[in-house]
Amino acid sequence: MEIKLSIEQPNIKSLNKDNISMPNPVKVKESVLSLHSLELSIGEKLNIASLNISKIKTEIVNFGFDNKLEIDNKLIFEGKSLGTCNVFANQKTVDDCFSTITNYPELKDNGFAHQHVLPKGVDNKFNIKDFYNLMEAYSPPNISGGGNKYEQIVGAKLPDGKSYIDKFRDNLLKSDKKNLTPSDVIKLSLDATNGDYGLASLTAHNFLKNITYRGRQEGVKSLSKDEITIISKLGNLRQSDSNDKLGPWYHFFGVQTALAVTKSPIAVHSMVDIEHGIRDTTSQKIIKEVSSLANKLGINIKPAISQKDPEKANIDNYSIKLADKIFKNSLFNSQSEY
Repeated sequence: MEIKLSIEQPNIKSLNKDNISMPNPVKVKESVLSLHSLELSIGEKLNIASLNISKIKTEIVNFGFDNKLEIDNKLIFEGKSLGTCNVFANQKTVDDCFSTITNYPELKDNGFAHQHVLPKGVDNKFNIKDFYNLMEAYSPPNISGGGNKYEQIVGAKLPDGKSYIDKFRDNLLKSDKKNLTPSDVIKLSLDATNGDYGLASLTAHNFLKNITYRGRQEGVKSLSKDEITIISKLGNLRQSDSNDKLGPWYHFFGVQTALAVTKSPIAVHSMVDIEHGIRDTTSQKIIKEVSSLANKLGINIKPAISQKDPEKANIDNYSIKLADKIFKNSLFNSQSEY
């Protein structure tokens, strides 16, 4: 409710009712302005003994600061903050990533189900249903130890008290590099997972998808200061002036995770083709019609409508090229995870 002063007082025009303190009449100090009457904008009268001006000034400043901070964070989330530039160079990005992987000192591919060190309470029984549920969900993966097996193995605490997600997050925060590339992020995730590329890909995918969907669905206020800092360190994978900075990032690692799980380039290509296929106009129309019919039958379906995104599709396709190159060079074993 807006309150207007009925007395002459320079630099004070209106106040928020919630900011006004109304103590019992006391001896007024220098920091307190005596007022006899305030006239409410709705015509009511409010008599008080004093008004704490220093408190009002502080809250006005904080209000402005909070709004500026939220605007700044939104620009960071969208990839539009000052100094952020494009770091995706198609085939060069593929070659840089491949070089980082092949030159990693202790590269290994034990696979999720073959880890010697598992989080407490997580066994080595994985299934394809959990994997596809993770990939297809239009929601943030659980990164705190819950969820399905492919969330638990990187989100649950290890014997040393930290999860792979925790270690990856720490590495991103410690990095002093600006505009991190996919190759940089692969290295940081390999460091967090003791050189296991499968775990590294899953860890990066789950963390990046989590902050992407929380930011989209709940707004930047839902993201922590550390998460905003991490987003600010990532370079843009897009060339265009899009608001979607993080989507291509988690997609890139989603493709790598699919290779680590299926060990099949055919399966990886199929998954990406399906993802791109449901974005065309005809598919979107069918999805809407099926959902509408289901709702009329009492089945509540809220389809996630994804628009065609050629730029993100291009990044997906180059991540496939990286997966193909990894497979052709037989870097890892061919045993699938299910």
